[in-house]
Amino acid sequence: MKDNLGKKTSLIDIKDIDINEDLQPSERIQDFIKSVKNPYLFKCEGMIVESVFSTCNHTLTDRLKQYFRIVE
Repeated sequence: MKDNLGKKTSLIDIKDIDINEDLQPSERIQDFIKSVKNPYLFKCEGMIVESVFSTCNHTLTDRLKQYFRIVE
């Protein structure tokens, strides 16, 4: 995550976004993206969430299995 305080303080908290459930699913997604402004960098109850993608061949499932083997 970039160390840019101005960028961090201007992030949208998804708990403050109202989703119109009368919309079709694809329209709800578009509305959410429009509201959150950046679906890869936002807040969730004050915690910053950043989604990044790796160029490795491991999936999220692979990584979660690996994690749970370690913590057992």
